[in-house]
Amino acid sequence: MLVLDSESEEEVMEKLIEKTKAIIEEKGGKVEECSKLGKKRLTYEIKKKKEGVYFLVKFKGEVETIRELERNLRLAEPVLRFMTTRRDPSASIPSASAAEKYSGKREKERTDDRAGRDKL
Repeated sequence: MLVLDSESEEEVMEKLIEKTKAIIEEKGGKVEECSKLGKKRLTYEIKKKKEGVYFLVKFKGEVETIRELERNLRLAEPVLRFMTTRRDPSASIPSASAAEKYSGKREKERTDDRAGRDKL
């Protein structure tokens, strides 16, 4: 998962994602999915930014692939945050579109909860 500065140009973001894919493949990994989840408000400010553009990159790779990828992401200017996680091969992982639907549903539930509290 990558969170990029929303003020960065679209071209810069695309180049970074392409570079990310290239690093993974260069180190013997395989990119399974790469999707843009869109611009979202951050829970708290990061580097004085209130919004970020989220990308989800699913890949298979060895430890060296992850080390090189994380090293490059730390140095990349538009990257606000990134997170690399290891997934259980037996667990089913929803696609990015399913994750978006779930997050939208949760936001609606939170809004409904707030509306109910105002009536008390």
